Amino acid sequence: MATLDTNDPKILQTYEAIRAGDSGTDWMILSVLPKLPGQNLQVLSVLASGAGGFQEFQKEFGQGEVPLYGYVKHENKFLLVECVPEQTANRALAFTYGKQINALLKEHDSEISITSPSDLLETPLTPTKVPLHSSSSSNMLPGKALNQSTSSLSSDKGEDAQEEAARRVREHTALKEQLKEEAARKVKAAAEERVKEQQWLKEKAAKERSIKEAYKAQYQTMEDKNRKGAILSNWFDQLTSNDRYWRKRWMVIHHTHLHLYKDQNSTKPIQTIDLRNSAVRDSVQEWYLPNTFTVREGNAEHVLRAEGREDFLRAVAAVERGASKL
Repeated sequence: MATLDTNDPKILQTYEAIRAGDSGTDWMILSVLPKLPGQNLQVLSVLASGAGGFQEFQKEFGQGEVPLYGYVKHENKFLLVECVPEQTANRALAFTYGKQINALLKEHDSEISITSPSDLLETPLTPTKVPLHSSSSSNMLPGKALNQSTSSLSSDKGEDAQEEAARRVREHTALKEQLKEEAARKVKAAAEERVKEQQWLKEKAAKERSIKEAYKAQYQTMEDKNRKGAILSNWFDQLTSNDRYWRKRWMVIHHTHLHLYKDQNSTKPIQTIDLRNSAVRDSVQEWYLPNTFTVREGNAEHVLRAEGREDFLRAVAAVERGASKL
């Protein structure tokens, strides 16, 4: 059995306002909105409401081209109205929805089923319970005459209220779909870019590991030839745990020791780090500076920065041979 989504809070709010009679509201018209993409159910919505009495209620029903449902207070009686035009594509479904609305708005004195809003003018509004979906051919109150004439739509009167609501829903749906597609394209593009970036970083890291291993092999060959000779010497910037400023230092690595000199001509190092008791880590992300690494010796940390990427890889490869990796 088809089920209608009747969870719009405005429906019961307006219904209770009509019943209470203290707000002036004495009628409302309900319509079934077109099903939106991704929805399982059609939605019942308040199309219009007002305080102008039965005449205003009948006028707001429009031309009666789509099924509409109404609740109106007239002469201290509450009427439930169902208007299902003859040309409705699926009248059975409209009547099924009518039963569900009947159960939702159950406090009423009369139930009226019509095929055109003009039928309301000819319907005796005696407070008599008549089933909305009886087996009678007219589906109307006894004595109610059907107006079978069809009225042509005139362009100067504008669109029917239900058509306007449906049009707005279509426009809203189209806009939502457009925004959804644009967002999906952006998400997809960002994901693809991220995959490319990760692949590039992965390949770069693998390449640099290979380069460092080649340098390590080169250093080993140098040590085998001259155990006491330096395997690396170059200018680096240094930042220590006790210093707030970068200092330019001449760095020399002999086997398992790293020496830092004030300049190339100095014979006594300012600092010597035993790499066997040290650890090294890449600090590019930590300092937001390229070609930066940190050597930690005990509680002291020495941040070193190379001028270029090749110098960075050479230095890290030399330090990693003696130090452990953080």
